[in-house]
Amino acid sequence: MNKTIASFGLLIEKIENSKVPIGNFILSFLFIIFIRCFLELISSSCFFPLSTALHFGVFTISVCITLIAVISIFSHSPVRMVAKLVMTGFIILIFPPIFDLILNLGNKTVMGYDLLQIEKNPILSFFTFFGSYSRIGITPGIKIELSVVLFFGFLYFKFKTNFVKAMLSVFVMYIVLFFYLSTPYWLMIFYRLFGLSIDYPFHDIDWDLIYFYSFLCLLMLCVVFFKLNKKYFFEIIKDMRFERTMHFLLIFILGIVIARKILFSSFVYNTASFWGGIFSLASIIFAWLFSVVSNNMADIKIDTISNPNRPSVSRAIPIGKYKLISSLLLYLSLFTSLIVSWKLLFIISIFIGSYYLYSMPPFRFKRIPLFSKLFIGFNTLIILIFGYEYYSLFSLAIAEPHTINLFLVNFPASLYAIFLIGFSLCSNFIDLKDFEGDKFAGIITLPGLLGIKLAKIIIGLLFLLLYLLLYFEVPELPYFIPLSMIGLFQAYAFLRSKFNEKLIFYSYLLSLIIVIIYFYNGKTF
Repeated sequence: MNKTIASFGLLIEKIENSKVPIGNFILSFLFIIFIRCFLELISSSCFFPLSTALHFGVFTISVCITLIAVISIFSHSPVRMVAKLVMTGFIILIFPPIFDLILNLGNKTVMGYDLLQIEKNPILSFFTFFGSYSRIGITPGIKIELSVVLFFGFLYFKFKTNFVKAMLSVFVMYIVLFFYLSTPYWLMIFYRLFGLSIDYPFHDIDWDLIYFYSFLCLLMLCVVFFKLNKKYFFEIIKDMRFERTMHFLLIFILGIVIARKILFSSFVYNTASFWGGIFSLASIIFAWLFSVVSNNMADIKIDTISNPNRPSVSRAIPIGKYKLISSLLLYLSLFTSLIVSWKLLFIISIFIGSYYLYSMPPFRFKRIPLFSKLFIGFNTLIILIFGYEYYSLFSLAIAEPHTINLFLVNFPASLYAIFLIGFSLCSNFIDLKDFEGDKFAGIITLPGLLGIKLAKIIIGLLFLLLYLLLYFEVPELPYFIPLSMIGLFQAYAFLRSKFNEKLIFYSYLLSLIIVIIYFYNGKTF
């Protein structure tokens, strides 16, 4: 046994220390998925729809990322080395359909999930290695595959740790694999917590499983990123700029409540809208983070004066890695919006593109005083539209086939003025904190033109004026009076000798919550 482990250890080290680029391992892994799909088509003698193919692909990717996280945690091995090993090990995917064809003498088999029958006992299934195979479920080929995976998993952990830890680690691996291979059962329990339901047989819930596995992929990617480099992980979290992130998330919610009042129709609460909301929020966060990272890379000269702690300046994250993270955030934002709707992908792409034109060369419109802030007001409007269209997408008002492609149904024109003029003018306050850095880099801003003192007075008055003008949209005194008080407080905050941006942001976020409550409770345009 020791010789077997030693020989296996040499193979492990060869793969882990391979000089082959990680991209080659990823592509090989993806092509293995395609081949497995083809062989499964042969063993089942049927052609499954696109949704089932996507479902299997996302399922396999999610299993792979989860195993990378679990194995890396329990073996204390670097993520990159474990990733190479796990993706290489997924070559086993090719064999289960072949095993089934051989064992069933060429007869048709249908691979599926365990616990599809609700009355089946999950504990019994767990301890009997998925029980017996019937018409649909865990076929003999899958059981052979799992046995091989668990056996080599034990050898790996025994090589890396000791016998007791190896047994514990393999047991955890089995729990993970059992969870994935009986997902519909656990998903049903999860949905019940949120008042949702799913229908069987499993081919009717392909999209539910695509949503669920995509969500697990995002969670496991965060775990893998954290394990890969804790320093990078916390640097990105720190640079997320909580106040600005909350601004966009609350604007998204405002768009939803406005659509709720304007469209006079019920929201269709089902599994698609449930996941649509989660992925919409995720898409906004990833899009904002991409814009932040891109802006940081373009503002290094400014930030050396104004924001020396940003990772682009401090080099807490090397610039090459920073660019790689930027690309990943972009892909995640586009994917999480696409999985909901092409329409939402289009809208979030506009948001990303607008910030790119604002921050990045060759245009870098942030260099133009006043006009540049139109991009910030525009992007706030875009996220409001994102929320409006999310509600519309799952609203009975456009459920008919001939109305599904309608855009901004009954969207109030007054909101264009509020966001494109009011928000754009008030957004000049973000330049107060960066006054010295902008001056050093030759960026002309309103504080640079008027001087910091006069600019603070004018911006403070603009804030107060915007809050007073909200009376035309929020005329009820129980709501308007607190908004007016917030406007007066912000005007005072600008006049203070020591400017505190956080005071402005937190009071603004409070006012936004008040407006959301107002529109939710009764306002109709």
